[in-house]
Formats: sequence, C-alpha cells, structure tokens
Amino acid sequence: MTLLGMRYRLGGRGEDGTIDCLGVVLAKAAELGLDLPARDPWATVCDQWRRGGLDAATGFPAGWHRLRREALRTALQQPKDGDVWLLHHDHPGVGIIAGGRFWSATARAGGVVALPPDRVQPRPSEVWRR
Repeated sequence: MTLLGMRYRLGGRGEDGTIDCLGVVLAKAAELGLDLPARDPWATVCDQWRRGGLDAATGFPAGWHRLRREALRTALQQPKDGDVWLLHHDHPGVGIIAGGRFWSATARAGGVVALPPDRVQPRPSEVWRR
C-alpha cells in the first residue's frame, strides 16, 4: 500500500484512499512482518475482554512490551524499526518507526507523514517494542 499522499480520516484504513494514524501503524507493521492485528486492535481488546483473558487493555499481542521509563530516552534517541510510539497530547496518536522514519497520519498534516524521528513533536510518552 502506498501511504504517502493518502488523506487523513479518523477510522480510515486505506481502502478508500483515507487513513488515520492507527491505519498507518497497521499497514507499516504488516510490511515489517510484525504481528499486530491486521485490521483493528480494538476488536482484539474486546475479544480478550469477553473471554476474560485481559489483564490490561493494550491491543498489543503477546510478546510486545512497553519500554520502562529508564529505557524510553534511549529508544527515542536510537529508535528501531518496528517501535510503536504513542503520543498523548491534545489528540492522542500513534506512529511506527519504519525505514528509519516515523510514520503516522494526522488531521493537522491532512494525511500521512514520514518524519525523521527527532522531529516528532510532542515527544512520545510510550514506546512499545516486540
């Protein structure tokens, strides 16, 4: 899927030429061969909740972990392909490192962005890694 040039739409997954930040993460994760849910992590969370197997609602499959605070600074200075960055600010967002760039989509940008990681503002408050 060619992401650059896609317009932003909340809930977009690329089929109609629109995508949101989660859609970008899912598409890039698939390109990298990572085991994130193919369509919607929220469906995974709901399914886990119904089966009673949910300790924490993350949407990440087994094998993923949130980096501890002491490892966060290093991860931001030396990001690895496949790192998923969560940004908690006025509108929470998510992005993924792929090809040495931070990939996401925002309403403010009007679509998909692929930035050098050191230019991402605000800085991520969480990094998840497999």
